[in-house]
Amino acid sequence: MKFFKHLSLLGVVLCLVLGMVAACGQNNDPTEDTGVDYTVTVTCEDAQTLAAVSVKIMNGTQEVAKKALENGTAKFHLEPATYGVELEGVPQNYTYIPASLTAISRTATVALTANSDVKPQTVVYTVTVKLPDGTPVPGVRPQLCGGPVYTCTPSSGPTNDEGLATFPPIVAGEYEVHIESGWPEGYYFDNTEFTIGAEGGNITVYFHKDDGTHTAKPTHVTVSPEAGEVTEDFFGLRG
Repeated sequence: MKFFKHLSLLGVVLCLVLGMVAACGQNNDPTEDTGVDYTVTVTCEDAQTLAAVSVKIMNGTQEVAKKALENGTAKFHLEPATYGVELEGVPQNYTYIPASLTAISRTATVALTANSDVKPQTVVYTVTVKLPDGTPVPGVRPQLCGGPVYTCTPSSGPTNDEGLATFPPIVAGEYEVHIESGWPEGYYFDNTEFTIGAEGGNITVYFHKDDGTHTAKPTHVTVSPEAGEVTEDFFGLRG
């Protein structure tokens, strides 16, 4: 009987050890999914034109993913980052303006338009970011959101020591200045406060000192022309 008692006790200890090993394996799973969902919508007056179109997600010049459109939409599950959006299979008599996806703005709409002799006018924008006392803020990554077809275009790089960030040429239009990353500690930024017009050029924007009364506001509003849906991404205080 004593032998069987020891054997039972040994079995219990073995089960506990195996359970702990399994639990540790689960908690340290290197394949844990950290991706987020991105959605690209392509519009065109002639819906049949979209049948052969595919959406390519680009990281610089490298293709990250590609999917054919389904009912004018392509969905991707990717690591949080800023990506370019390009189209493949566009008929020769159509054109489009490449869009972008960011970890904040995870939706983009690309419009296919019939070619014409009139090309969209592009202009150059720059943004200078400062604190309320006029001190430049380096290391901030602004983006311009708006335009004829709503899209968010990130700056070519973070602000320099003078608080200046430049953007690639984009279609002339009215854009709100949003802040994607690099918030100084103890300050907040209102993404609806600063707007730059179709003439391009520079705009100076300012962070505000947090006095504890600031409430979160949407970073942007995206409207789906097909479904009439509105989605909002919110930010809270930073710092």
